[in-house]
Amino acid sequence: ERLRGALDRVRSGDQIVVLGCQIAIATLELGETQEERPDYGPAIAGMKRVLGVNADDVGSQFLIARLYQAQKAWSEARDTLLRIVQTAPDARSEE
Repeated sequence: ERLRGALDRVRSGDQIVVLGCQIAIATLELGETQEERPDYGPAIAGMKRVLGVNADDVGSQFLIARLYQAQKAWSEARDTLLRIVQTAPDARSEE
């Protein structure tokens, strides 16, 4: 909860990316170590803010997809992964 408040106060794009990703990673780790699932909503909101700053970052897109999976928001996870595949450069074209 305290981290969400910190993310709300941040204005720099770089700071949004760093803090938003750290909140997401910490939330995922918390979900893996505790019996009770954490509230993934604030981490997802943070990652949406990260993607608002850097929409093409594949790592951030995968991170929000993992949050959706952890939250069992299957359609959002699927849609995010499909977007990654559709927008990713074709590796064969680089050969």
